[in-house]
Amino acid sequence: IVTGSADRLVKVWDLPSATLRFAFNKHTDYVNKVAVSRDGYYIFSASSDNTIKIWDLTQGWYQSLSGHEDYVRSLWVSYHGQVIVSGSQDTTIRVWRLQPRMIPQLFLAHASRFPILRQLKPSLFRALCDM
Repeated sequence: IVTGSADRLVKVWDLPSATLRFAFNKHTDYVNKVAVSRDGYYIFSASSDNTIKIWDLTQGWYQSLSGHEDYVRSLWVSYHGQVIVSGSQDTTIRVWRLQPRMIPQLFLAHASRFPILRQLKPSLFRALCDM
């Protein structure tokens, strides 16, 4: 199980023993959303520090994605883990392609400050990835 909270930590818990396995402390503000890759090797976290972090559990490194100008409130990771979609309080949605790393596509989403993301149908998502 992976958790994130106002303590700025991303924590990985061992479910059977209910013990803490890892605690990552690179965010400088609240952790608002977490996601885990399908293979379980990567954790993605979105924070009020305006960043998204990618944590590699196998090699112990992390990568920071920045570009939002306000809190990152929503996070969605593709089935294959190579595309991240983030929604921010700055009213934008960004699409991040991780291989090859590109400047994120920017969508001016809503006048509201809280865009919410939900999973797309696979066919729609493939079309988005081919853009």
